[in-house]
Amino acid sequence: MTDWNHTTPLAGTTSYAQAMIPLRVEGADPTNPALDSFQQLAVETVIAAAANAATVQQTFAIDLFANLAQYRFPSGVASIITSGATNAGVGGGIYVSDALATAAFASAHPAFCAADGSGRYWRLAPADGTIAISEGGALGGANNDQAAVQASLDYAKAIGARTVLFDFDNVSIWSTLRTSVTTDEFAQDGQSIWVTAPVRLLGLPTRTHVQMLSTTGASLETGWQNVGGNVWRGSGVNLIGGTALAPAANGLSWFVMENIWLDGGCAYTGVRTAPTPASPDGPDLTNKGIRLQDSECDAITLVNCKISGFKGEAYYAAGTTQTYQRLRDVEISGSNQSGFNPSTGYVDALSLYVHDCYLGVEQLGGIGGRIEALRISNTIQSSFTGGPANGLLYNYAYPTRAAGEPPWLDLIGANFENAGQIIVGSYVRIPDFIGADFNFQLITDTAGAGGDGALTSCYIKGCYTVDQMSMNPIVNLTGPANDTTVIPGATGSTYIKPPSDVHINLDVHRSANAIANGEFAVGITLNGEVDQNSCSFHVGDADGLVSLVNPTSNIGLPLVTLDGPTSSHLIGSTRPLGQYPAVIASGTSYALTVSNPRMSLLNTGAAATIAITMAAPFAAPYGFAFGQKCRIYYDIFSTIGSVYTFAHNGGGLRLNADCTLAVGGDWLEVEFNAVSGLWQESGRSIHAA
Repeated sequence: MTDWNHTTPLAGTTSYAQAMIPLRVEGADPTNPALDSFQQLAVETVIAAAANAATVQQTFAIDLFANLAQYRFPSGVASIITSGATNAGVGGGIYVSDALATAAFASAHPAFCAADGSGRYWRLAPADGTIAISEGGALGGANNDQAAVQASLDYAKAIGARTVLFDFDNVSIWSTLRTSVTTDEFAQDGQSIWVTAPVRLLGLPTRTHVQMLSTTGASLETGWQNVGGNVWRGSGVNLIGGTALAPAANGLSWFVMENIWLDGGCAYTGVRTAPTPASPDGPDLTNKGIRLQDSECDAITLVNCKISGFKGEAYYAAGTTQTYQRLRDVEISGSNQSGFNPSTGYVDALSLYVHDCYLGVEQLGGIGGRIEALRISNTIQSSFTGGPANGLLYNYAYPTRAAGEPPWLDLIGANFENAGQIIVGSYVRIPDFIGADFNFQLITDTAGAGGDGALTSCYIKGCYTVDQMSMNPIVNLTGPANDTTVIPGATGSTYIKPPSDVHINLDVHRSANAIANGEFAVGITLNGEVDQNSCSFHVGDADGLVSLVNPTSNIGLPLVTLDGPTSSHLIGSTRPLGQYPAVIASGTSYALTVSNPRMSLLNTGAAATIAITMAAPFAAPYGFAFGQKCRIYYDIFSTIGSVYTFAHNGGGLRLNADCTLAVGGDWLEVEFNAVSGLWQESGRSIHAA
């Protein structure tokens, strides 16, 4: 197809033809040699030739869509093409004149629909369902493209286009002025981008940098607005579908963001006090990255995206629906609140990196999910739990599964580095984590965050490294202090249940840095009641454990086991790791309460021969697990001359023969028989005095 480009007026043309310059005609008769030249030619001839080619669609080319009113086109012209929207070379597109292109439509979407010189309306035709923000007048770079981006989204919704292309390396979006009260969560003023229909925000493969700025183009760190005495920064991408007040208001069935870096420009400072005009730092809940709040969106997908620098939640999907959320290659950082908050939705994620936030991930009360290759670093806390498979009961995190598939939340290949507390609830499986300098919190009572009234079906296995700080403990397992504590959200005699079906299996190591600086860890702290018959805590490699269990207010033990002998590394100068000392200040008899699989007898009083018996088991059913073993050592720090004796039928004991521990390194191993309630001998190592 031959193009004829005219950049200067043609000699001998009429005023009508002069208005058509510059002009390109595609589809005219290529056999006419008079047309295949750039010599002066009456435009009437060009138009007539094109009109005679009745079977060929005609497309006229003009310079800018903004100059459309300078041109007139014959009725046979089907489309026009521009070299730009408002600036040459930026946002060129194809426009059509159809039933949608009307005065009313142009009034609603002036960046995409306008009249030519004859009063005929033309509107942008999406390319394969895609609208580019440059076609809406965006210029990229430091220019404020908020109006162009919002106009593109509104136009895409109006014509049913499904992709809005951010076709620049960098885009700046200045916040609009907020005049509504801060509590009006559905008001559009003061926000950056407003999405009310299914759409994909698509950036360049290298990630288009979309920077959110203040109303004046300054950083939102300092460029916030004072709205009724409150700090207002506004959110980035606001998703608004149906709401409780207007369920069918918008058909926002899905949302996709791909190849975009959404940048709020604020710093993570760790400040936890609510911002005020006098002290504007802190968790600003008006300032979210992606925001779905008390509204409906069935599915959210993020691919190759980064979200950073928002004072509130960087990603927030807290509403009345259980949104499906799919993430691929996503990085989230820099929030004074939480990085990733999918709320009650199902999460399907691969390669999710959350760092430098107060809360890394806040996934409480969900219906399950799978997060593979999750990495959390430099955070204070994160929360994970399955949830109400059969609907809410008592509180949003109470497990209510009665039948069918459990609401598993699987964290596959998780990496927790300096991640603070990882709160874990029911129906969570973490089969192969690695990490350093963090701890797991498994809490069922109301004493701490995450308490839900029941903790069940939780499995954790992985490799833990003590590196830059000691950790006491790596795992905190807290059950109810009694049988009469009411479940949060319940009334009457609906009581918190002890943790059940909880199994934790760790290998623990100390890095060279930890060894050089004397850093170590305690394996687990037990508080309250635990169902010892269905819970277990196991440590394989124990390099760096000062003891397995820190007995604070535990009234029982799950099955606690340790592979092999204690580690060869020492605490201080000489105490072997893994031995929990039972301190004896005086006397010639002592009833040993087992709290660890490695116990040592430490006499700090005068040298004496002390008869050892076993204290009665904790009150049923919260005693010891069947088969619980305990290796009892002679503590090397005992007063010189101390001797410990065990009668073969002594209190709580059934030994093969009497036993005496008189030398450092001597030990007796016993195993609990839940039927008889006695500790039976399973081995000993005795040296001659």
